[in-house]
Amino acid sequence: MPKPVQSTFKMLPFLLFLFASVIAQGQDPQKAKMTPDGRGFLEYLPSGYASSSSKYPAIIFLHGSGERGTGSASDLEKVKRNGPPKYIAEGHNMCFTVNGKTECFVVLSPQTIDWSWKHDVIPFIKWAVANYKIDPDRIFVTGLSMGGEGAWLTSGLDDNNPNLLAGIAVMAGRGTLEHGINTALRKINVWAFHGDADTALGIGGGLLPITGMLNLSANPSPLWTVYPGVGHGGCWDRAYRTDHTYHNPNVYEWFLTKRRNGAPVPQPPPPISNPDPPVANAGADKTITLPTANTSFTASATADGEVSSYNWTKVSGPSVTLSNTATNTLFVSNAQSGTYVFRVVVKDNHNLQGQDDVQLTVKSSGTPNVTPTVNAGADKTILLPSSSAQFTATAKDSDGSIVSYAWTKVSGGSITMSSTTSQTLKLTQALAGTYSFKITVTDNKGATSSDVVDLVVNTTSNTNQSPVVSAGEKKYIYLPTNYASFTATALDPDGSIVSYQWTKIGGGTITMSGATTAKLSLSNAVECTYVFQVTVKDNKGATASSIVRLAVKPGITNTSARMSTEVSSADETSVEESLFEFGVGQNYPNPFSASTTIPFTLDRDQHVVLKIFNEKGIEVATILNEELSAGEHTVEVSSDKIATTGNISGTYYYKLMSGEKIVTHRMVVK
Repeated sequence: MPKPVQSTFKMLPFLLFLFASVIAQGQDPQKAKMTPDGRGFLEYLPSGYASSSSKYPAIIFLHGSGERGTGSASDLEKVKRNGPPKYIAEGHNMCFTVNGKTECFVVLSPQTIDWSWKHDVIPFIKWAVANYKIDPDRIFVTGLSMGGEGAWLTSGLDDNNPNLLAGIAVMAGRGTLEHGINTALRKINVWAFHGDADTALGIGGGLLPITGMLNLSANPSPLWTVYPGVGHGGCWDRAYRTDHTYHNPNVYEWFLTKRRNGAPVPQPPPPISNPDPPVANAGADKTITLPTANTSFTASATADGEVSSYNWTKVSGPSVTLSNTATNTLFVSNAQSGTYVFRVVVKDNHNLQGQDDVQLTVKSSGTPNVTPTVNAGADKTILLPSSSAQFTATAKDSDGSIVSYAWTKVSGGSITMSSTTSQTLKLTQALAGTYSFKITVTDNKGATSSDVVDLVVNTTSNTNQSPVVSAGEKKYIYLPTNYASFTATALDPDGSIVSYQWTKIGGGTITMSGATTAKLSLSNAVECTYVFQVTVKDNKGATASSIVRLAVKPGITNTSARMSTEVSSADETSVEESLFEFGVGQNYPNPFSASTTIPFTLDRDQHVVLKIFNEKGIEVATILNEELSAGEHTVEVSSDKIATTGNISGTYYYKLMSGEKIVTHRMVVK
């Protein structure tokens, strides 16, 4: 089973697999991409992907709340801070060896601007399966913190029916019993990790879905790993390592042992006793005539085991350039008149080898080769929003045939090119400006010819482009705070915004002002969730709309506790416009005897202090005194923190403080 250096609770025994990790140095191969529906993601494709006919295991990595963004290329850089994208950026090739077989992952890392991955991941996976060479039985979702919760949501919600996942790896992620039960019913492999010193998400929040799986006697049984003394971020720093510092096998090697719906993993064939050496075949002898000076030879081999390496060398002949000598296909260039002998040595996984020779005869030039001709087609002009075009080249060779086409971009901005090795070049996602593209054709004797064609993309058009508008992000307020505001942002690509109109399309009574301006002001809100829509109109009559929600939650009210809610005027605007309000809720359970949980929310990253006082106003305990991030939090308070001896039953008050902000509530110890 996976063996961490720290404590691991054993849920599922399995064989200890052999391992290997190949590190590739160089430039970060991850590319910023965009789905047709506008979701940005990082794409990593292993070496050889483009030419391979195989399907690859896939990792879908879900980032945490700190890496949220719009999906732009600059925002996607934040996704590289952790997990597989971090190791890829540092040079790892995402290839691992299990049972003597090396396999490489396709890694796709989407980005969200929201505070939850709910309902986002399954549509992305379906799109990825349709557009990448992904093995549908080996799709793995993994994430950290908010992304860990996203892994549970992806596996456990109704969206995943029928099941698309072979497994999930959860790093410090929250889940529910229902998520665990549904994951168990779908036979999804699970490995979850948590640090027992995690103050951002207590260990109970991560254990809950595991408990749901165990209550159902899940098969396969989940793995639950706890790191002693490790906090929130330290969890994924350990679990995502590509070596065996903490786990052998590591999480990536563990993925390679799993299949969707509990399907059995193919096992390697039994070892062969007294294997024969491989039989090599260097291919057929060849003859070429100058000026053709390039050719290739492709070797094959039969072996009792697996072929592990090829090595080509020149045995005899004049000067020549050899490349690709460590593969089965040897490329020969700059050959001279004469006779060459090349040898291929083939080794198998038993370290046995075989060899074969092949001969190349190069004759002096006869009739000169006639260079082919090519026409890239006529220049084109398109008008945005149309952003696609294509060019079809015409080529001929009077003394032979055209064997290849190669399109390249000579100049211009960003654009997507496809079918670059065919006669017709397809272009999409063009931006305003002028592009130049070159077509190069090669004939059967190696001669080449090129031509250049231009594409002009203009923005001027008689067609009005609709405006775009955003009503802003969802907000939360806590009574007695009963006011808020939203400011719409709008633009018109070919004109100007002439009007705004806000309307309420859901929720209770509320007072609205500024409904015909960009900023909507709200007051006298009641407890409910409101839905507002803003509609903008441009100077040519085109409109666009956007909706936003305001959640009004019950406040902290208790007159007997003389509770106070104090927010400085300097903080009032930032609190209102935050996704969360500074506040503390009723502890639960209440009354309590052994322990209770106090929920609270922070409008921004700040230093907070949580203290407990008795009825006489005397401080009896300090529960929190630290920096915390914006968002929802909980803290568990045990009765022995209030008093260790004597009768501690009675009424107490807990007070959350940050700067001039103070919120107080009452609790009862039985």
